[in-house]
Amino acid sequence: MRLRPPLAHKVLPPWADPNQKPVYLLDWLGFTGTRRGMTKAQLGTIEQWVKIIRPNSVVHGCCWGADMQFHDLCSTLMVKIALRPSNRQDLIPGLGGCVWSIAPAEEPLVRNRKIVADAQWLLAAPAEEQEILRSGTWATIRYARKKPGMNVTVVYPSGRYQTTHIQG
Repeated sequence: MRLRPPLAHKVLPPWADPNQKPVYLLDWLGFTGTRRGMTKAQLGTIEQWVKIIRPNSVVHGCCWGADMQFHDLCSTLMVKIALRPSNRQDLIPGLGGCVWSIAPAEEPLVRNRKIVADAQWLLAAPAEEQEILRSGTWATIRYARKKPGMNVTVVYPSGRYQTTHIQG
């Protein structure tokens, strides 16, 4: 089930200074993150990115840790939230807020690929400063980096970030 085709463009509000850097407005922002939860530095950087990107809707994997933190952040910012839960019941917390769509539960790696398919921009909050194998978060990042037209922003535990745009 694809949630909706994404749309992104650079815009400046009419009252903005013409020398100001444009903000991005897009329909769908995807998120993936560690079950250990984000560091304070990661959460602060993720919040800045959500405010810059200003998504209409976000989609995440409805898991413990970083997904819960991201969910709470987006609820506070009044952003619509779509959930793509895992079929592993031990990974699903109870979430409220601005939820308006819940997809059927699926295997975690299948679900992660669908989050990438739904979004035009992926924010990621891994537990490690370097890429590793055998990590759902890093597998999702690697998959997103292959999607034409995708923006991928990895926010490391230190708060440092790296954004990649995949041409296409």
